[in-house]
This record gives sequence, structure tokens and C-alpha cells, in this order.
Amino acid sequence: MVSQKKRAHYEKAIKHFSRAIEQRPNFVIAYLHRGEVYRKMGKFDLAIADYTEATSLTRKPHEAYCGRGIVYTVKGEIDEAIKDFTTAIHRSRSYDWDYPEAYYHRGNAYVTKEEIALAIEDYNAAIKLNPDYTEVYIKRGIAYASIGEIDIAIEDYNNAIRRSPQLADAYYHRGNAYGLKGEVDFMIANYTRVIELQPNYTIAYIRRGNFHRDMAKFDLAIEDYNTAIRLTESPAEAYYNRGIAYGMKGEVDKAIDDFTKAIQYEPGYAEAYYCRGNAYSGKYEFDRAIKDCNKAIQLNPNAANAYLIRGNIYGNKGEFDCAITDFTKAIELQPDAIDVYAIRARAYKAKGDIDTAIANYSKAIELDSDYAEAYHERGNAYVLKGDFDHVLEDYTKVLELEPHCGPAYYNRALAWLQRREWDKARADLVAARNWGINSFRNDPQNVVNFERSIGVKLPKDIATMLTQRGGQTQTPPKVKNQPFEDHAAMLAQQELLPTSPMWINQFQGQRRAERTSIAV
Repeated sequence: MVSQKKRAHYEKAIKHFSRAIEQRPNFVIAYLHRGEVYRKMGKFDLAIADYTEATSLTRKPHEAYCGRGIVYTVKGEIDEAIKDFTTAIHRSRSYDWDYPEAYYHRGNAYVTKEEIALAIEDYNAAIKLNPDYTEVYIKRGIAYASIGEIDIAIEDYNNAIRRSPQLADAYYHRGNAYGLKGEVDFMIANYTRVIELQPNYTIAYIRRGNFHRDMAKFDLAIEDYNTAIRLTESPAEAYYNRGIAYGMKGEVDKAIDDFTKAIQYEPGYAEAYYCRGNAYSGKYEFDRAIKDCNKAIQLNPNAANAYLIRGNIYGNKGEFDCAITDFTKAIELQPDAIDVYAIRARAYKAKGDIDTAIANYSKAIELDSDYAEAYHERGNAYVLKGDFDHVLEDYTKVLELEPHCGPAYYNRALAWLQRREWDKARADLVAARNWGINSFRNDPQNVVNFERSIGVKLPKDIATMLTQRGGQTQTPPKVKNQPFEDHAAMLAQQELLPTSPMWINQFQGQRRAERTSIAV
């Protein structure tokens, strides 16, 4: 959006160029400059008309074709843009002179079409013609980063910085690249350098804020978002990200306020709608939450997170078929969304379809063989089938991945008791207690119930271990499933879907977030 001050400046320029054209109707330079001003004002048809006129007034119209191509690019008419850039290249060659700007802009157009190899070819040509063309190094770096060639991208940004040490854009994109590599110190240093060079570089504050947020440094993150909000006339993205920070901090009402502000500035902001729905679900305002998710899906039918969040809301309302439908849609949109398979498994388990639940846990494990929680939950599902061979395999795998997981020790102990493997059960109960698990909630009656269900009296020392009180003195386990209270509960347990907000994590360095945009 053009500010009033800039618009006044542009309108004044238009008057000067128009006066020049009136005095000299074949004044090519005036048409070119007026076309550029029209483009900046968003008056694309007028800009195209000026560039078109310029092409007919000169024997060397490459600059006019290039200018018109830029306008077509902004309008989204990429094929037309490429035609104009190609014409500019050919017309300049006809005068034994190559035009690097046309290669540069055609490369940008190819990036828009996601034809990265062709874009890089054009950027290479532009650099060959002008080795000090700083902007091309940045664009080529972005192209390389988009195909995972991060080190090559960083070298391009380095080349840009060597030629223009004060160029904030180069540091910003180099910061992004270091973030993709997980080198967060370099990432932060580059964003900070951007801010030093250009204190009003809003997106650098947002990116740095995102890092602080994902490191749970919420106050630092909010400070960066506050600055971004002050600096820009369109702060939707800053409000959106600050809303996520408030949500992760547990200040859900502030999160809702920020998502609402983001929507006010950008009514089509699908992510803000489904994150606000996420926040409402954390307050158990499910109807509001579903309404927001519906709006997000209306705005962006491919918003996998919206289906995921709505699915969880349906699950919490006990509408498991609706939940499964939404989780399935999320998976269709993101087939490698590992966590969603595990969440869909819980919905199937909640409606009693244990075999399908197990199949979903298995798919999550197939995608991530180190997914400890999926092994643990699949083990719980096998308990419901009475398949204790698989139960023991899964709990044992959990403990290979998370050696300090108290619930896995405890649940495996109950499985050993089923098999009457007393020594192994004792060892696991000791380990579970060491990691803070109070067996059977200290209720002797639960021991009696368990003995009745398995048809054998437990050894006295094991019965005592199951009812002794113990304090949690160790670090809580990463696996969140609670231990079974007794055998009856062990056979009947139904895990609820998450009711707290699932704040969508933007930081690509998180485990599994690199492989799926759906994070819970």
C-alpha cells in the first residue's frame, strides 16, 4: 500500500513526465520513467501503456520490454512477463550487447513459476555479464535455499555482503539460511545486524521474535513483536506471531485479542482464524473455535492445520467421526504429517476401533522410527487387545528411546505381571518409582482388583510396592501418558484428545517440525 506522502510524490513526478511528453511526444525516457512511477502506484494498465509506447519509439526497446515485463510480473501474468524479458534479451543481443537486468527479472519470473533451475541459469547469466550485480546474488541465494542448497545460498549472500557491506537484505536472507541449518547463533547475529543497519526492517524483528518464542523466551519475543507493530502500517503478521507467543505463555485472552487484530488488518488471514479457533478451544469455547476453523478453511481449503485443530475440537466434543474426517483431510494435505497419524489413532481408539488405531500408530512409527510417544500409545492399544507380546515390545522400545520414562516402566511392569514374570516386574516398578510414578494411586483395593482380573495373587513385596507412597523427585518423563491405575482401568482406558491449545510452531529446527508443517 502506497502511503499518502509517497502518493503525493508520485503524482508530482507524473505531472513532470507528462509535461515532458507533451513537449516531446517521442521522448522515450519520459515514457519509461512515467511507466515506472505508474507501476509503483499500482496503476498497472497505465504503466503497460507507457512501456508499450516506448517500445515503438526506439530502435533499442529492451528497457521498455523489461519494464513492461516487471509490470506483468507484479500483476501475476508471469508468462507474459517472461515473453517480454526474453524479447528484451534478444533485442539487446541484436545490437551486440547483453542486458543483465532482463536475465535478472526473467529469473525472478521463473522463481514465481517454481522453475528454479531456469531461474538459476538466468541469474548465472546476469552475474556473468555483471559480476557486481548484488541483487542477483541475493536472488540466486534465495533460489538455492529453496531447493535445499543452503551452503551455496550462504556463499551467495556472502558475495552480496562483500560487494555491499551495508545491504540489510543480504544479512536478512543469510540469517534465514543459517536458521534452516539450525545455526541459531549466526541466525540471530544476522537479524540483529539487519536491525542495526535498518532499524525499521520489520520482518527482521518478527523473525528474531519467532526464534525467541520457540526458545520459550517469551518476553524477548513479545518485545520484538511490539517493535514490529510500531514500525509498520500493516502489522497483521506481527500481531499473529505475538498471539502465538501469548498462547504459548498461557495468556490465552491476550492471544485471542492479537489474532483478532491480525484479522482486522488482514481479513483473509486464514492462519489467524484457525489459531484463534485453537485459542478458543483451550477455553472450551468449542462453538466459537469451530466457527473460526470453518472460516479458515473457507479462506484456504488447503490449510491442513485448520482441519487438525477442528478435528481436535470435534474429538473433545466426543464427535469422533467428525474428528477422524478432519484428521484424514489434514493427512491428505500433508501425507508426512507424523503427529496427525498418532492423533487420528487416539480418535479411533476412543470410538473402540483398536485395530485401526494401531495401524495409525504404526504409520507414525514408519515415518519416524524414534517416535517414543507413538510406541507408548500403541503399546497401550495392544493392552486393550490383550496382546502382551506386542505390549512388551513397544514399551521396551520406548525405554530404549527415553530411558527415564516412568510411565513406560510402570506399564511394562503390569505387562510382566500378566506374564507372572515377577523379577522383571519388580525391576520395572522400582524404576517407575525412581521416576516419580505412584503405583495404583496408593489404593490397596486396586491391587485386589488386579489380582482378581489376572487370576493370581501377587507376591507380597510386589503388592506392597504397588501401594507404597513415593514422591516424584526426578525430571518428569517426556512421554505424557499417565500410568494405568489398575488392571480394569488398564483394559478400559480411553485417551482423550488434547484440550489445551496446540500452538503452531514456526521454528523449523524443532524435532519433526522439519518434516511436517503440522506441529502439536
